[in-house]
This record gives sequence, C-alpha cells and structure tokens, in this order.
Amino acid sequence: MDVVDLKLRSAGRESRACDEAPVEDQEAEAPAGAAAPELWVAAAEAAPSSAPSVAPSGTPSGAPLLPFSAETSSANRPAIAMTTPEGTLISVNDVLLRMWGYATPGEVLGRPLGVLWQCPEETAALWQVLESEGRCDHQLEACRSDGTRFWVSFSASTVLGEEGERTRVLASFVDVTRQKQEEAALRRHVSELDAYAQMVAHELSNPLARVIGYAEMLRAEVDQFSHAELELYLQRILEAGFQADRTIKELLLLARLGHLEEPPVSPLDMDDTVRPVLERMEPQIDRYRPEIVLPESWPEVVGHTTLVEHVWENYLSNAFKYGGSPPHVVVGWDPVFTPDGAAARESIRFWVRDNGPGIPEEKWSQLFQPFTRLSPGAGGGQGLGLSIARTIVEKLGGQVGVESELGKGSTFWFTLPKSGGCSLDT
Repeated sequence: MDVVDLKLRSAGRESRACDEAPVEDQEAEAPAGAAAPELWVAAAEAAPSSAPSVAPSGTPSGAPLLPFSAETSSANRPAIAMTTPEGTLISVNDVLLRMWGYATPGEVLGRPLGVLWQCPEETAALWQVLESEGRCDHQLEACRSDGTRFWVSFSASTVLGEEGERTRVLASFVDVTRQKQEEAALRRHVSELDAYAQMVAHELSNPLARVIGYAEMLRAEVDQFSHAELELYLQRILEAGFQADRTIKELLLLARLGHLEEPPVSPLDMDDTVRPVLERMEPQIDRYRPEIVLPESWPEVVGHTTLVEHVWENYLSNAFKYGGSPPHVVVGWDPVFTPDGAAARESIRFWVRDNGPGIPEEKWSQLFQPFTRLSPGAGGGQGLGLSIARTIVEKLGGQVGVESELGKGSTFWFTLPKSGGCSLDT
C-alpha cells in the first residue's frame, strides 16, 4: 500500500478526506521498467519506510512521485495539493501546475499554500476554519504565476494519522472564473432589467393617464362641450395613444436588437439609403421647414439597409426638432484617422450637424442611454431613438458619438466599416 492510500484510509476512519482527490488504491508498486501512469504528482517528502517506493523507472531523480489514476486524466479533474499541517506545499498534481501556470513542481513545493492566492488575511481565515472544523469550502480569487487573477472553488480537509493527529491537509481547486463572470453578468442584467422596467412603466403611464383623464372627462360632461372642444379633446386622446404606441414599438425594436447577435450585412449605397428616409420624413420637413445640405458623393460602406435607415431617421428627426428656427441641417462624412494618419479600421464617419442651442458636455455621455431626451418636454419623444441608434451601429461594428458647443449647435455621428476593408461577413 502506498503512502497516499495509507493516509486516506486513516482519514476515512477518523476524519473526512477531500472527495475530489483523484487517488486510487495502489496495492503494488509499478513493475520495474513499466511505463509510468499518465499522471504523477511530485512530493516534497519521501514516503515512510513502511511504504514501497512508487517512482517509476525513468522519472527524474529527487522527490518521489505520488501516482494518480490514468482514468482521472480528463480535462475536468480538479487541481490537487497536499500540505503539511502548517500549510507548506509538499505535493501538487499536473492540473494545478497548468492552472496556475507553473512549469515544474519545484516552483511551488516547499512554499506556503497561500502562494496560490497571495492574500495573507484570506489564508489565516481559511486555516482557522480548517483547524476548528476539519474541513473548509470557499471560493476565492487566486493568482497565477504571471500575476493574472482568476476564481477557484477551494475545498480542503484535514488528514489524520493513526493516533488521531493531523498529518496532512488535502486541498482541491476547481476553476470557476466563467461561472463568476456569468453570475456577475446575470446580476448586472437583473439590475438593468429592474431599472428598465421602472422606466418603461413611467413612460407608458404618462400617455395612458392622459387618455384615461380625457375619456373620463368627456363621459362625465360630454353635453357641456362644444363640437370644437370635443374635437380638441379627442385629438389629444389620439395623440396620447399614438405616443404610447410609438413607445411600445421602439421598445420591441430595442428588445429584438438585443437578441440579434450579428445582423446580415452587405455593401451600402448611402445615397440610396438617405433619400428614401427624407421622402418618408416629408411631414416633418413640411412642419419644421429645415434647410438640408447633402454631400455631393458618398463612400461605400458595409451595413444593413433597414437598420441604417433607422439611424439616419433618428439623427435627422432630432436635427429638425432641436435645430434653430429654421433648422439648418448639414449631412456629411469623413474617414476616421488615427494620429499617425492611417485609416482606423477602414471606417467612415457619417454625421448630421444642426444649428441648435448646443448640449452641455457633461450630458453627452447620457444621450445614448434609454429614456434620455435631448430637450425634456420638446418634440414629444420618449428618449429611445438615440439608444436604438447606438445599439444598431454597435451591432454593425461601428460607434456613435456627439460633439456640441453651446450656442453653436451639435454634430451627431456614427461610423460604419468601409466596404472592402471590414471584418464583418457579407
């Protein structure tokens, strides 16, 4: 019987051994000259004289090796470490070396177990639990040999000797970094969803409250209103209903975009994209009477026609509503350059510039968040348009932004990959 088997048999009688340890009985040592098992664990101490040597022929001289079963060599095995009662590492398995980025066992053997996470306070707390309860289960942030950090699930048990004395500590580690990241993302999504639900309820409650209010007033006093007054109140009911309908449609679009991982894209003729948008916006153009300046030519980019049209419609609509009197709207484009003059990601920046009052710089970062209005109370929007535009552009591999100066207007821009120089599949 080898040294590991002896210790675990003792632990089975007098304490709880770590269930994850991939250790099997070795009733006889490896035959001379036999091939080594798939996995061997370097040990810092020699086995007791009562235990046969387990180092196979051909292994490096020095510390003996503790054998692990070849059947446990799958990728989901835990990292295993054994320490002295004081916490000095005396053996580790190959999974631990790979997980922490060590090349050889000698880099960790003889060092304290806490070297694996490099937090003395955490080590002291874990050891205190282990000494009092004989077992410790915890999740902690570990530190690799190169300094990068990752999360592990740590489980350790005290191994007792024949006389009940503590002879070893056996510890196992499982990398739970992905799980921790997913949990953090889930908490973030739940928090965002809660805030989003509250904003949606607030935004829909306003038009619905107006509908209910006007309807109740008309039902109670319909005989007291003139025909003109009835038409006015009915028109306000319709406007409130249309506002709620627009909000719902924009929310549904935003939700669909959130589930759309990679929209199908193709080369875009931006002139053929912008002009249909302007045709659909004729009612707004008739209302605001903007002066619109378009570029003489357009570059070819990669995108999704319908989605890009939605971005242009939002940018132009805002320029009409929040521009000067009358609005002066200039549409243009330019290549995106890095400081050394080379084209950055082969992108084109498109922009819409207005002659409005401008936007304070401290508000720029808020404009592309849901339910943020450029000018509260003006234009009747719900503050979803720029958020939708940002989502669309980012799905297409671009970015959005704004530049503004008080009293001199604002420029809203977005980028798209240049045709022939993008990484998106077309």
